[in-house]
Parts: sequence; C-alpha cells; structure tokens
Amino acid sequence: AARASYLAGSTCHVFGKAHVAAFDGFTYSFNAAACDYVLAMDCVQGSWLIYGKVVSCGGDSFCLEAVSFYTGRDVIVMARGWVVSHGSRKVRIRENREISAGYFKLLFDGLYLTASLRVGDTETRLIWDGISSAIIQVTGEEQHTCGLCGGNGGNPAFRIFSSLDASADFADSWRVDTMKRCAAAEERAAQCSDKDLPAAQAKCEEIFSLRLFRQCKGEVDHTFYLAACAQAVCGGAHPDNLFTEAEFSEECQVGAVYLKRCELEGEDVPRTLFKAPSCPSTRFIQPLVLAIGCPQNTEPYVN
Repeated sequence: AARASYLAGSTCHVFGKAHVAAFDGFTYSFNAAACDYVLAMDCVQGSWLIYGKVVSCGGDSFCLEAVSFYTGRDVIVMARGWVVSHGSRKVRIRENREISAGYFKLLFDGLYLTASLRVGDTETRLIWDGISSAIIQVTGEEQHTCGLCGGNGGNPAFRIFSSLDASADFADSWRVDTMKRCAAAEERAAQCSDKDLPAAQAKCEEIFSLRLFRQCKGEVDHTFYLAACAQAVCGGAHPDNLFTEAEFSEECQVGAVYLKRCELEGEDVPRTLFKAPSCPSTRFIQPLVLAIGCPQNTEPYVN
C-alpha cells in the first residue's frame, strides 16, 4: 500500500498537564480550566472538528480526559481506558483489527487507539493513548487548520500566537463554554522550586538519555518534552493522580508519549520504555489504562 504523504507541520500533540506542540512547530503550556477546548478543526470547509474535554488530574493540574472527533452529524468519542462511543452507542474494539463506525475507521494497536477520517484526498487521524495524550495528523492535500493546535497550511490568518505571554488568552479563545461555567485559563507558572528542579530534571534526563531516543531527537525536539517531564515530576504524588509512582511514573508517561511521536515521524523505535528499569511494559500498561475507564463497565471494551 502507498504510504500517506505528511505535510510539513502536519502533526500536533496535546499531552500531559496542558502541553501543546502545535502544527507549526510552536510549543507552549498553560494552566487549563476544567472545560472543553477545540484542539483542531478544518478552518476553511469545516469538514471536521476535534474537541478535548479537560478535567482535574491531580492537585492544581488539568489534563485531557476524552477527545471527540466530529464530521457533520457523525461523532466518535474516545475516553480514558480506551472507551469508545459512536453517537450514543459504545463500540467494542479489538487489538489489531480495524473496524468502521459511521464515517470513521478505528484501529487499536494495544497501546494507542486511532480514529481516521477521509474527506476527499485528505485524511485526518486522531491518536489517543487512553490516558491524556492526543496526537492529530493531517495527510494528503493541504488543509488549513485552527484551534489550540494552530495552523498547518501556512496561512498567516491561522498562525498560532507569537509570544508565550499570550498562551492563556489564546487557549481561552478556543474554549467551548456556551453556559459560561468555565474558569479562565492562565499562563503556566513554574511548578518546580529551585531546590526541587535538579532532582526532577535528573529523573527525566535518565529516560531521555536512552539510546532508543538518539535518532529521534534530530526529528522531534525533545527539549519541550523534557521540560514538561520535569514539571510533571515536580508536581509530586497526589491522591487524584491516575497512577502511583510505582505503577506508571510521570517521567515514564512523558517518555512514552514522546516515543509515540517519534514513531509517527517514521523512526524505528520500540513500543514501550521497557528498557528503562522503572518503566512498565505493554502487558502491565494495558490493565492500568483499562482500570481508569468508565466505572460502569462490567467488562473491558478492549479484548
């Protein structure tokens, strides 16, 4: 099969505690509010739109809980634990078996769930880790986008802001808050004190210094992910954290989503950070992620 052609700037990554690596290469972080945000959309034809639902994820931090992919009246919702809804119906997914749901194609590879939508010669893919990481890719013909991910088609009207000082205002402009219940976003304040930062950086550098990342660092700037990792580690343990340090540490989570970004850029990387002594393998990650899905489920929707 022919390999899809990816435009320069066709990938956006929203992950962790409101960190965004935008389509145009700009990176920023902000203190999100508990609200829905437009992550990305077709800003010319309006053929598709992706919302992200942001909730509290420990302490004063907020992160994605679910993502919704719309086209016309059709919608796919992917939530924590790889729980999938198509309209009002839950969708059962199976590993390495592509299924159709309306206009969407769904594929679960054991760690990541991908929803694909083709409109004409353009394909848009939403890749969800079942926790709080969403990667959006646009392939094929040029398509102008907007949202928290900014623009990817070179049109100045859709460019992301040029200064980090504007990150909160920019984020607020993409809130979906028809009932006016969401608090305003804020510029991200440093979570690490000068005393705690070196230890947090050391934990993260141990992960990012692994040989498996070396080639990718030339393709995907790791410095933003490294800084996001240090801030996450500095946040420390909290009763509302999704996982304990022993189960799936913050540095392993950030390292894992960076690894996926590397894979999508065409790098030959392993599936997990199992070579790092402190990071779990796929067979340990799967039950952890399934356990944070909808509590009303009596059986997993991944099998």
